Amino acid sequence: MTETPVLELSGISKRFGDIVANENISISLARGEILALLGENGAGKTTLMSILFGHYRADSGGVLIDGWNCLRANPGRRSGPASAWCTSIFRWRQI
Repeated sequence: MTETPVLELSGISKRFGDIVANENISISLARGEILALLGENGAGKTTLMSILFGHYRADSGGVLIDGWNCLRANPGRRSGPASAWCTSIFRWRQI
């Protein structure tokens, strides 16, 4: 029997006017698995994480955390199973 993914994003899309930030993103993450989002500036990484943590609403798609549909929950309830701190990352040209 297959274990329920701890995190499952299916068909996540987000636009800001004519700008497509995320288009049909699907990710399935098993318990204990590690995932890195890599991409150039403006590729949609922060937008995707902002959808996951409730800062933005996806135009389409779904997010399940341990089988629980967190996009349909109110923001107060959504902060229980997952939360994030956003920090500024400074780039240094020379070390």
